Amino acid sequence: DTRWSWWIERLSRRLDVTPVYVEGRVAYPASLAEELRRSVGAHSPLTIAREWIFGRFTGSLQRSVARSLPPAVLAYIKRRRAQQQRKVGSGAASFADPVFLTVMGAERRFETRVDAAWSPPVDRDGSWRAIVEWMREAGY
Repeated sequence: DTRWSWWIERLSRRLDVTPVYVEGRVAYPASLAEELRRSVGAHSPLTIAREWIFGRFTGSLQRSVARSLPPAVLAYIKRRRAQQQRKVGSGAASFADPVFLTVMGAERRFETRVDAAWSPPVDRDGSWRAIVEWMREAGY
């Protein structure tokens, strides 16, 4: 239940640096026009394709088009995708990172949903002391 800024402020003071804050990106744009505007600022066709695939509006359109493809074409696409994932490993993990970073940058306070009798093995201040000790040992 601790905001990321709590950690960032302490780390920046400990390292004697000024943190750089950027405006967080909202998970979903408000409109199709905003979604397309965001993707135009990208640097490569692959980046633009990813923006469109994971966009709420453009992704929905692409999924609708994909569902209307002939079964033989869909089967071919699925086979190719499976082959590529076997070469690279599971592709699922790579999509989790942007989601994590979006949540991390959201500065929202999340309430835990654990049993009332549970307590963390180390509290927040204990965690910070362990980080400071590690930083000292590592030479920071």
